[in-house]
Amino acid sequence: MKEKLSKIFNLYGIPIFLAIISIVMLIIGLNTVKDYTSFSQTTGEIVSITSEYDVATESINYKVFVKYSVNDREYTSELGSYKAEYREGMKIKIKYDPENPVKIMTGEKSATFIPFIVAAVALVIGVVVLVRNIKTEAKYKREHEYDT
Repeated sequence: MKEKLSKIFNLYGIPIFLAIISIVMLIIGLNTVKDYTSFSQTTGEIVSITSEYDVATESINYKVFVKYSVNDREYTSELGSYKAEYREGMKIKIKYDPENPVKIMTGEKSATFIPFIVAAVALVIGVVVLVRNIKTEAKYKREHEYDT
C-alpha cells in the first residue's frame, strides 16, 4: 500500500502541485485585473523608499511609499512593488480603490499580466511533467509486462 501511494505521488504529485499553483495564480491574476479596471488613476510622488535585508532569502526587500491626493485629501500608502528606477521625489502613475483610497497599485497595465504568466508557465511545466511521467510509466509496464 505504501509503495503504491509513493508511486502515485511520484507520478502525479508534481503536476498536481503545479496545477494548484496555476489555479492560485489565475485567481490572483483575475483579482488584479478586476482591481486594475475598477481602480481610478492619479499621479503620486514617491516620498520614501526603504530597504530591508532578508537573511533567510539573502535578498533585499524594498518598500515604496507614495503620496497622492484623492478628492482634495492627501494620502500616503505603500505601493507594493518596486523598480530600480524609482527615486524619492519621482512622480508615477498609480491606481487607487475609490472605495478605499489607501489601497493602491502601480498604474502600469503590464503588472496585471505577471500572475497569468506565472500560471501559464506552471501549467505548461505541470502538463509536460505529467505527460513525461505517464509515458515513462507506460514504457516501464511494457518492458516489465512478462516479469511477473
